[in-house]
Amino acid sequence: MSGAHLRLLTEPQVRKVLAGGGMLVEAGGQWRAHRNHDARRKAAGRITPLIVNRLKAEGIVFADPARPSRLISDPSPPSAGGNRIPPPARLLEAGRPHRPVSLFTELAVTAAVQPGEMTRLKASARRFLADISQAAARQPSPRMTGQPSRADFQAAMTRLSVLEKEIGLGTVRQLECLLVDAAASAAFAQQSGCAVVEAPAVALAALRTLARAYDLAIKTPQ
Repeated sequence: MSGAHLRLLTEPQVRKVLAGGGMLVEAGGQWRAHRNHDARRKAAGRITPLIVNRLKAEGIVFADPARPSRLISDPSPPSAGGNRIPPPARLLEAGRPHRPVSLFTELAVTAAVQPGEMTRLKASARRFLADISQAAARQPSPRMTGQPSRADFQAAMTRLSVLEKEIGLGTVRQLECLLVDAAASAAFAQQSGCAVVEAPAVALAALRTLARAYDLAIKTPQ
């Protein structure tokens, strides 16, 4: 099954899939999150290798003893008693009605910034999203055309790895929540550990940090 139209998941969403009895599978150079241990069913979404590496490093996922190529959140076999947390279908549902306006959209309209700064912040946000998308894309074979190349994938992975080192994993997670998940103020505040009233300032600080990092340390090849 092609992963071209799978939703790009943030780390909190992947953790919820795993908590519901899901697993991570690498297929054709692309990591996918499945809501259960049946890889034949449609995946919940695709994820970047950087998120997979985070979950491994923090001991969140382990190799499935029966299938070492698959990663699960518990090394023991799935329970048959049905005690797993229900799959987060509502969270992963595309096009939910009445979704709150994203915090990033609010900032674009209401943030008090210097003339031209929002244009710069939006540009760095687009670069970040492009890097995330390329890093999560299927790595094509040399004969495939019309898709990001292996060089694009490796370059995006390198830029994101440098970004984590430059600005810190906490800020990267805030940016993923703000830009990839397009979270509203309340969700961003919960993810960032701040009050809702503080969310705009925290988000704006993260965006400014991202813009400085791209300007000073992380260059896009010409």
